[in-house]
Amino acid sequence: MYSDTERVEFPFVGIAAAPQYVATALGLDEGSRVVQRRRVIHNTGSGPIELSTSWFPAALADSAPRLLVADRIRGGTLPYLADSLGMHAAYARDQVCARLASDDERAVLGLPETSPALVYWLVAFDSDDHPIQFDEAVYPPERWSFRQEYPINF
Repeated sequence: MYSDTERVEFPFVGIAAAPQYVATALGLDEGSRVVQRRRVIHNTGSGPIELSTSWFPAALADSAPRLLVADRIRGGTLPYLADSLGMHAAYARDQVCARLASDDERAVLGLPETSPALVYWLVAFDSDDHPIQFDEAVYPPERWSFRQEYPINF
């Protein structure tokens, strides 16, 4: 998932209260307990290049305890959840926007005051249409490049 020039650190992994937008994305009440996995991806040449946070309903940690370990989950969290819970992610919904970086995001990413950021949200759903994971990735301005390739059927 990461190149040879990138490393990841986990400044926070644990149980937290869900902010409103996270609770909404996961179909929970604001303040509900969620697993939060916050990571910062660093490039050896340019410093921090991404602040990424994943949230999961806290109840999933009972069957998937590695969600609470501050380390990479080889193969990714969705395959791990599928194996641990006997379910699979059926589809995901992405949303991308640009906005001003928050004070915290600016500090983590080393951005100047009043700096724009690209924000990428992903919500993964199980086969019963329940949200099981919400990801938020925040990128500094010089990383605002995404390439997507997909089939077009006529």
